[in-house]
Amino acid sequence: MEKENKSLKNEIKGIYRGFNQFMENTLGATVRQAEKLMNNLVSEIKEFVKGGEFEKIHRNETRTRDRDELSR
Repeated sequence: MEKENKSLKNEIKGIYRGFNQFMENTLGATVRQAEKLMNNLVSEIKEFVKGGEFEKIHRNETRTRDRDELSR
């Protein structure tokens, strides 16, 4: 079960990152627009899955992005 759990978490992380990249590349969204769309998506998902993995990944990705921007 641990192995399956880890695999599913990695899959969710891949979906999150793939969707974000899709918005930037295919839809031509700027990084800021993609961030706003992702925030809206996560807000919608939270209504169905409170405290879920998708939300945790979003929070971690946002912290990392903010930290990277501050270090520039």
